[in-house]
Amino acid sequence: MKVIKPLYGIAEAGTHWWSTYFKHHHQRLRMITSSYDPCLLVTSESKPFGIVGMQTDDTLILCDDEFCQLEETELQNAGFTAKPKVELTVTTPLMFNGCTLTKTNDTMDMKQKKQGEKLNLVTNAEDYRIQRARGAYIASVCQPEACFDLSAAAQHRDPGPEDIATLNKRLKWQMENQMRGLKFIQLDLSTAKLF
Repeated sequence: MKVIKPLYGIAEAGTHWWSTYFKHHHQRLRMITSSYDPCLLVTSESKPFGIVGMQTDDTLILCDDEFCQLEETELQNAGFTAKPKVELTVTTPLMFNGCTLTKTNDTMDMKQKKQGEKLNLVTNAEDYRIQRARGAYIASVCQPEACFDLSAAAQHRDPGPEDIATLNKRLKWQMENQMRGLKFIQLDLSTAKLF
């Protein structure tokens, strides 16, 4: 008997995958963890160049052709099963971590993909936990302006009517702004200034 994806569909699957893939990138691709985030890896040498963002069981890579080929070769050598790479272009969006990345000539946009359709207003404590978690997920990936309210809502173990009303206000905003996301604008670093 040969099981191809032994952990797929159970809670620990993402942790196992992340740990295995993380070690693989450190050891085989000579990547180091960024000081910003343990899920963001950068090559330790200038050639080949790669930046890898890992989120549970999904990966986003910015790299040169040499790193792309090396990563593909090392995945095959390790016997990992991976989805084929898709390149973000003006005509080809990417799906990453429940979001859709789209590109125009000058910008990139990241918006949630269908999680907002599952949001509902809350009437009881059980709904409170479910909808707060769903809203927080959306906020963490593409609506940072909602993070504070949803983090505050997470502090209530036994939410009362006022807590439910406060959460519903934020959830209503998220339901009405499902297409709101992040827009990445390329900056000219030679003329950029901080004020």
